Amino acid sequence: LWSVPLSLEPFELGQPRRILEDAAEVSASRDGTIVHVRRPGQGDSQMVWFDLDGQLTPFGNPHEKLVAPRLSPDGQTILYTQPDGGKLDVWMYDLERDFSSKRLQRAGSYGMGSFMPDGRIVVLMVNELGEGTFAYPASGQGEPEKVSDETLLITAPPHPRYRFYFDVEMSFVRGVRYEDLDHPEAGVRTLFDDESTLSDLHGSGEWMLYTSEATGDRQLHLAPFPPDPNRDWTVATLGRTDWSIGGPGGSSWFDEERDRVLFLNEGPDSIPDAGRWIWSVSFTHDRDIQLGRPEPLLALPKGLTISDFDAENLRFLGTANEQPTRIEVRLLRGWQED
Repeated sequence: LWSVPLSLEPFELGQPRRILEDAAEVSASRDGTIVHVRRPGQGDSQMVWFDLDGQLTPFGNPHEKLVAPRLSPDGQTILYTQPDGGKLDVWMYDLERDFSSKRLQRAGSYGMGSFMPDGRIVVLMVNELGEGTFAYPASGQGEPEKVSDETLLITAPPHPRYRFYFDVEMSFVRGVRYEDLDHPEAGVRTLFDDESTLSDLHGSGEWMLYTSEATGDRQLHLAPFPPDPNRDWTVATLGRTDWSIGGPGGSSWFDEERDRVLFLNEGPDSIPDAGRWIWSVSFTHDRDIQLGRPEPLLALPKGLTISDFDAENLRFLGTANEQPTRIEVRLLRGWQED
């Protein structure tokens, strides 16, 4: 939480200063009192594989504030980030060597990183390099390339033909756009102009999964890509979904080998206190879409956050934190004073 001195006559802004770390749900009064929520004591996070048999396999070393591990396009390395004073440290984990190394220090401005289809590291930045999306060599050495003035939708999987961009307002997605790299003359086109969010793109580039609240309920949809308003199917109505990679999207995937959709949602009503589950919906797409009935596949252990799906090995990538989250409501008086 930051404050900025403001004078109206004449209009002048002072220097920002940080008031609180790790503050959420803040409310302030005119007498200098702030009440806010803080979640201390979460401990270190451990990267894990979670397979479709329900087996949880930890790997690598635990890290504090480990955010959104993502699997590289070649399946050999994992990228994850750690917040550092409003910026990001970007780490890479070599699966074969069982070794982590820091590739970028205080590089990005958002809570996650991702890959380009060619394996380069992508981070979103607002700093001395300017605003936009920058790609670094996977080694972390060398100068970054500004690949776009836009902000890439890095919750979506990297695709060699398409780039997806998102519009953010106060940390909420307000629209998604896309660019066809085979036809750059078409420019950037609108995919969604509301809070709908892309979750996954089929490897063929012909189908997409997205979430929408247009009907009032949060729903998962399967639709052609590019979209056709006359061909759109509701896969499921979602409850408390897992914002698994620091932002909307990323909680549903195509399992192309088995012609099905996997998604995160609340457990079956028939199971008391079922928690979160991974569900499965079969689909065929020869000439049109035929969807099966959603079936619960397996329960997620407590403290597990899913961030990616390894389709080749049929396992999920995520982080586990066994220490329960404590929530504190704190009161701060006289915040204007040093």
